[in-house]
Amino acid sequence: ASLGGPPRHGDDVLLVKAADGRPALGAAEGAKLGDGTIAKAFSEGYTVALRSAHWRCGEAVAALLAPLQRALGASATANLYVTPPGARGLPAHYDDHCVLALQIMGRKAWRLSGPRPAEPLPPLGAARDRPIPRGNASREIVLGAGDVLYVPRGVVHECAALDDDDGGEP
Repeated sequence: ASLGGPPRHGDDVLLVKAADGRPALGAAEGAKLGDGTIAKAFSEGYTVALRSAHWRCGEAVAALLAPLQRALGASATANLYVTPPGARGLPAHYDDHCVLALQIMGRKAWRLSGPRPAEPLPPLGAARDRPIPRGNASREIVLGAGDVLYVPRGVVHECAALDDDDGGEP
């Protein structure tokens, strides 16, 4: 069952691929989702991003968020990302909100770099594309199915889906 109707391309569904360090849309905004657009883009290395999945994927996702929101005392949004093996959907960037990433299947290598102790957090609403700063310590971590990663606001991050035969190393 769907709480908010079918997903809308360009609003709820984005097709993105990091190319030359910049995200690129994978299809025209007016493309119909039922005409093979998503499958074609995925086969070409695009990540499929479904924003506000708790409104578009039925009660199961919304029910997963409810206890999390109660425990945190804050609202939460569920976004889903499906990335082809060996691909990267977004270039290094930070979010102006905290992220809790749950890896449902497959594996993704994450690279993270927080602000230096004297570096202020970027302001809310600031441009979010940002390379991993030189001189900042970065950390790489691999998430497998069932793993959870907390990424605080302002931490620059990027991730790539690993091929099934990569042996767990980023």
